[in-house]
Amino acid sequence: MNKIFTILVFWVGLLCLGCDDDPQFPDPGFDMLTDKQLTVRRDTAESYTIHLKVNAPAGVQTIQLLNGRTYDLLEDLTEYRGKTVFDFSHEIPFAGIDKNRDSVLIYTVRIVTEDRRAYNSSFKINLLKLSVPEITLEGGNIVGTTAPLVVARGKVTTGINTIRSIRIFIDGQQQIGLSGNELGEVSDYDLEQIVPYAFERGKDYQLRIEITDSKNQVHNESVTVKGIALKKPRKITRIRRNAPYMTYALTYDEQERVKTIRFDYVAYASMSVDAEFTYDAGGRVTRVDYEYSKRRYYLEYTYDAAGQLEKVVDAYYEEPELVTEREKLQHFIYRPDGTISAFDVNVTTVNELQYADGFLPGEKIFTEKWSYRPGSMALGSRRVKDGFSPVLMPTYIEGLPPVTFVTYIDMFPDLFMYKYVYTKEVPGYGNTESASTIFPDFSYSCDENGQLEEFVYKENPNSYYWQYFRFEY
Repeated sequence: MNKIFTILVFWVGLLCLGCDDDPQFPDPGFDMLTDKQLTVRRDTAESYTIHLKVNAPAGVQTIQLLNGRTYDLLEDLTEYRGKTVFDFSHEIPFAGIDKNRDSVLIYTVRIVTEDRRAYNSSFKINLLKLSVPEITLEGGNIVGTTAPLVVARGKVTTGINTIRSIRIFIDGQQQIGLSGNELGEVSDYDLEQIVPYAFERGKDYQLRIEITDSKNQVHNESVTVKGIALKKPRKITRIRRNAPYMTYALTYDEQERVKTIRFDYVAYASMSVDAEFTYDAGGRVTRVDYEYSKRRYYLEYTYDAAGQLEKVVDAYYEEPELVTEREKLQHFIYRPDGTISAFDVNVTTVNELQYADGFLPGEKIFTEKWSYRPGSMALGSRRVKDGFSPVLMPTYIEGLPPVTFVTYIDMFPDLFMYKYVYTKEVPGYGNTESASTIFPDFSYSCDENGQLEEFVYKENPNSYYWQYFRFEY
């Protein structure tokens, strides 16, 4: 028995000695001394050098540079074999990468040690193209106008260089010139320039925007401007989540004024509104009659001898002799330029109605957005339309007073109350909504004839929730 015990002790001792001959090294590691994510531009760099502080107690077998997306081996650096603590530097060349477009480069550094352990670290380089002057236009490359002017609107960028000049030409003749000094020696500029010109109906004009940067690099962008006679849409389809959601069918009288609007919720056959408009000899709307859910509503407008709005009555009835008045707008106050400054609705006074300067001499554009009937709308939630373009909204009802809200026709003010196409909605007079409130943006496109074709309502940043209005003529 003692002999067996002695043999066991002998073998355990040998095993322990064997373990002592196989040393255990701490885990290797390395610190990235350069940024793991960075942006560089080809104007100033043809390569980028990474720096690592390596600590590999077992010794390095190899350092590999891998494609960070596919993990394909790009370089196998064996000259560091056997090293344990050292600074590693390696140049990443940009040769062979297109200088004229932005690129995203992702690399992985893998260190394999002599004890066959591997450790990775990745980094990303946003490689910006060579700086050149550019402009991203808003509204597309075809613009229609019925006014003697057009607005050149877009985002101008010149990279690390500055803008030397912006010039705007129509049919080869310079109309506008902006110098870099005027712009403040910037490299980014939101261009929004009114360009007056005697556009004729039925003719096409070439508007060219020339951008020159501080290195005398030149970029030209052209837009076709069409002098058009405004067409009136017969139908508007509102599309949400790629499916028809609502429709607006319009008819016109012999003077091409809106006569009727048939509003339908496509998904709910019973939810529809029929509205009819009555005009006086001066083209002013005197009455709007509409019906919803077996109840009849009307808006009645009274004007004074000078043609200014004097009173609005909003009422409904199920039987003609049983009329219920919802609200009355009266005591209108006018500014010297003819715009409405204030009015009373029931016991509330609405002050400081907002207008914007128009595109024609002395023109004023009404901008207030009625989200509800004026008498029931919280004054702290007043909003206005902004960012107008000299593209006429083809659904605008010219003789309709700007204080109109037609209940149950969804987005009635947005489509029928503004003369020009707008691009955003912003807080209005006395607005107290939270700073985190999302205000919608709008965009538009024209067809090959310069007619408004699509109007996009963007309240949510996710394009899945955008709503499109498509116009059929």
